Amino acid sequence: MISNADYFQYQIEDSENDLSENFIEAVKQNSSFEDGGRLYSSWLLEEPFSTEHDAFFSYNKDQNGNPYVRLYGADDFLLNHMEVIEGAIDLEKLKSGKYILLSVECNDDGTIIDNPNISVGDTIRINHLKAEELSTTITDIYDFIIMAKVRTNENTATTRNTGETRFYLPTEIFLPLCGNPHLVSFPFDVKDGTEAEMAEFLNRYIDSVEPSMDFESKETYVSSFDDLTSLIVTIGGALSIIFGIIGIANFVNSVLTSVITRKKEFAMLQSIGMTGKQIKCMLSFEGLYYAVGTIITSAVLSVLFSVVVVKGISSGIWFFTY
Repeated sequence: MISNADYFQYQIEDSENDLSENFIEAVKQNSSFEDGGRLYSSWLLEEPFSTEHDAFFSYNKDQNGNPYVRLYGADDFLLNHMEVIEGAIDLEKLKSGKYILLSVECNDDGTIIDNPNISVGDTIRINHLKAEELSTTITDIYDFIIMAKVRTNENTATTRNTGETRFYLPTEIFLPLCGNPHLVSFPFDVKDGTEAEMAEFLNRYIDSVEPSMDFESKETYVSSFDDLTSLIVTIGGALSIIFGIIGIANFVNSVLTSVITRKKEFAMLQSIGMTGKQIKCMLSFEGLYYAVGTIITSAVLSVLFSVVVVKGISSGIWFFTY
């Protein structure tokens, strides 16, 4: 997915530049490109939308106390990738301008955490407010029928800003509603096996043509996850080495202390005929028993710790497996 660099810093509404059409055209001309679509929206401080419907909640409200909502214009590529929760998407009917898609709020793993108390087929009224200091002056009123409730990808179909309920319209319906629509991003697919070639092209383009643009790919998240697991392995390995060194030091200290404190015992054993070799053999077997006992105890405790603690932590993070 390509956008301007501020988008990936969660600051797109403060950016002076939108995603450039030149960048999109360059991507579409690349031989690795397969299919993609544009995502549009409006900025809250420039061109807000609100609704009087009590099914929706937002921390941001207009001066009449109505919650702001976020309207998006999406190309067919994005609309076709949305997962339907309720209802069904009919693109032909959606493009009539009478219908709208409602996005339900989900966790990162796709679990629904907020499903507004409104049904498919209900009508929602959206107010287009005057774009001056979030004024209460309504310039237009739009009535839409909710065609479907959908689950959208937070990273590819939003501005990555939270707080407002999201609605989606086809691009050709959305653009005439806004006085100043913004091109947010351009998610796209590449041909199988060409991810590296496309990433190389995008890096070259950004470095040499438009440094204010940027991109993310599936590999971005794979790499991020690999960095996380490497960090865990590094920290865990370092702690294991430290505890191991401490354990060996304590073991050696215990054996040496035992030898020093038992000098009289060894002298008595030697006085009744025990040889130095036999004493060394006895001490070796004692050390071996300690070591084997420690290994068995450590293994049991480690397995219990792993099953109870580590498994509990991994099961609490949806993208980890035990």
